[in-house]
Amino acid sequence: MSRKSPNDRGAALVTVLTMVSIMSALAIVAVDAANMSIRRTANQTSMEQTRWYLMGAEAYANAQLGELARRAETRPAKRRQTPAPMRGRSCNLRGCSI
Repeated sequence: MSRKSPNDRGAALVTVLTMVSIMSALAIVAVDAANMSIRRTANQTSMEQTRWYLMGAEAYANAQLGELARRAETRPAKRRQTPAPMRGRSCNLRGCSI
């Protein structure tokens, strides 16, 4: 039976510890990449939802403006001038006058 020198045992221990530290570093990189991917997906979902909300709000505003314009055309000719925040002018749905 051959005897191992104390230096051989130390070399094996250093090799194992090096392998464990490398594997730990790779695991940390993999977990960090997965977390970044999850955050990116959540941000994309939020942005897409916001985009759809804005498109719906725009369509609703256009429909309301169309309804107001239709009502303005069917009303009698007597219209009130609505003051605008400009000096010396008043505005209604047809335009502004001095």
